Amino acid sequence: MKQNKDNLAYIKYIRDAVEKISNYVSYKSYDNFINSEWDQAAVMRYFEIIGEAVSHIDQEFKDTYPEIEWRDMSDFRNFLIHDYMDVDLKIVWNCMTNET
Repeated sequence: MKQNKDNLAYIKYIRDAVEKISNYVSYKSYDNFINSEWDQAAVMRYFEIIGEAVSHIDQEFKDTYPEIEWRDMSDFRNFLIHDYMDVDLKIVWNCMTNET
């Protein structure tokens, strides 16, 4: 498979957003998160960036890495964008910390 430069650029956007979320989690608690609308907005924006970047990656590239939950990332972005009034902050926190 030929590597598409755009795919690699979008992977970099995803990596950068994941790093920013991880850095946030490393020094903030759940209480900090639920009590700060600014923090919520910033973290959710990074999840939106991840989901949007995923939607621009070629399907052939995604098929090469089936263990990655591409669709879930895109669906989460859509939920945050379109159902923003129903966002459960505990679910966002669980996504940030990989808790189920």
